[in-house]
Amino acid sequence: MKSQFRGFLFEAKHLTGLLVAAATVGVLLYMEVAAVGQSMGSALPPTPKAPGDNPTTPAKVALGRLLFWDPLLSGPQDVACASCHHPQNGYAEDRDLSLGVTAIGLGSKRRQAPGSSIPIVKRNSPTVVNIAFSGSDESGRYDPATAPMFWDLRVKSLEKQALEPLKANEEMRGDTYKEDEALASVVAKLQANAEYRSLFAGAFGSEQPVNAENLGRAIAAFERTLLANNSPFDRYMRGDRSAMTEEQVSGMQRFEQRRVHQVPQRAHVLRLQTACHGRARQPRSARLRRRRGENLCLSHGVAAKPRLYRPLRAQWHVPDAERRRGVL
Repeated sequence: MKSQFRGFLFEAKHLTGLLVAAATVGVLLYMEVAAVGQSMGSALPPTPKAPGDNPTTPAKVALGRLLFWDPLLSGPQDVACASCHHPQNGYAEDRDLSLGVTAIGLGSKRRQAPGSSIPIVKRNSPTVVNIAFSGSDESGRYDPATAPMFWDLRVKSLEKQALEPLKANEEMRGDTYKEDEALASVVAKLQANAEYRSLFAGAFGSEQPVNAENLGRAIAAFERTLLANNSPFDRYMRGDRSAMTEEQVSGMQRFEQRRVHQVPQRAHVLRLQTACHGRARQPRSARLRRRRGENLCLSHGVAAKPRLYRPLRAQWHVPDAERRRGVL
């Protein structure tokens, strides 16, 4: 009887040890999977959020689209938002450094006009695709009213960002008027246009709808419709395991493990959630800074996740020819 009891205890202890070991392995695996899932981030939201004081409406979007393409907003009336954020270039700029007022041409063929005194823009114009999600964290949470904008994150919210180029000498103002007079001058031109008066009234309905605040709101409303948020990666992260091939999933996991292109978050993306679907390249100076290990902010401060299908040339991708020459 005693020997049988000892055998029972031995087997029970052995079984308990196995259960504890199995539970430990299970917990570790769960933590590893959870950590990988967290590092991968989340899919972009199906629909972007708008600030409480600027809900998106069809009328605002239509007005914003017209304003985005209208050179009337510039001092010399020769450049529009679309000049440096053209859909042909993924709503980005196909130049290392952008050229604003008085320049001639489009994209990589754009050149300064002979005799122009307007300086080259200090930075490249990044894509505005997915700018609606700027400031998103790994879980997809963000506040559109405080979303960081520009390479140096100097402005918060897309509404405020939309007005800054109008005041910049080398972008859209030129020498036509002083910086502190820029917005009032642009509003005056819009107010003098009967069609714009009607469109602003239809979109905002106030007694004096043509003003700088509503100008920024309309452009922001349009830019929030420029989305690329249903890629295979997004669908995969939402639970559709058939959205990506085994090879793509393997590549994604290896990418995260090696962290070759780690960049800051909260900067218009989410570690490259992609907004950068344009052919534009990073400025060479930016590529060299990254070579030295300095942090970069992409797309008005949004980093982006690599789409695991072949995109147009993402801004942070290094052209094959330069890679062969050893630039990076």
